[in-house]
Amino acid sequence: MSPESKRGLLGLLGFGDVDAHGQAHAGCGYYTGFCGDGANDMGALKGVCVCVRVRVVRVRGRST
Repeated sequence: MSPESKRGLLGLLGFGDVDAHGQAHAGCGYYTGFCGDGANDMGALKGVCVCVRVRVVRVRGRST
């Protein structure tokens, strides 16, 4: 799923979004959440009610 698709879907389910052409679209009014792990998820993370960013931390040469 592309970053734009993630943002659009969450906007549709949530409280609305503005598309690439500047058109405002009303959402369904659901409270939305999203868990992302990279820069390509930033658009979706900004458009939700609750967001969680996942970060990988290396400890003694291994991922945790």
